[in-house]
Amino acid sequence: MKKTILLFNLILASAIAFAQTGTVSGLVKDNKSQAIIAANVLLKQQDSSSVKGSITDSAGAFKINAKPGTYFLVISTTGFENISSSLFSIKENEETIKWVGTLTDIQEQKLAIQRKDEFLTIASHE
Repeated sequence: MKKTILLFNLILASAIAFAQTGTVSGLVKDNKSQAIIAANVLLKQQDSSSVKGSITDSAGAFKINAKPGTYFLVISTTGFENISSSLFSIKENEETIKWVGTLTDIQEQKLAIQRKDEFLTIASHE
């Protein structure tokens, strides 16, 4: 009888804990609309403390369950600029946001800066 009550309490506690979460999900792509695989996705509270994290799958998708509250996302991976989302709310039992982020290739940015410098250098000699 005690085991049955204990099992019931554990199931009830799990159901209550599950019911008090919401979900944030989205896609992470590059500027050519290609999925970014294994990008780090951090869910952070307003005070910038990390709450949970995830890694994007082969489609660039991620999903994070968290308690209701106000958060933002920070997405990072090697070779790309980090990006942060604006603040959003996670509500109980809802998928509150579908977020699609585009990461910018750091190498492309360096090439654009280099081309601009070369153009300015050529223009200054004329």
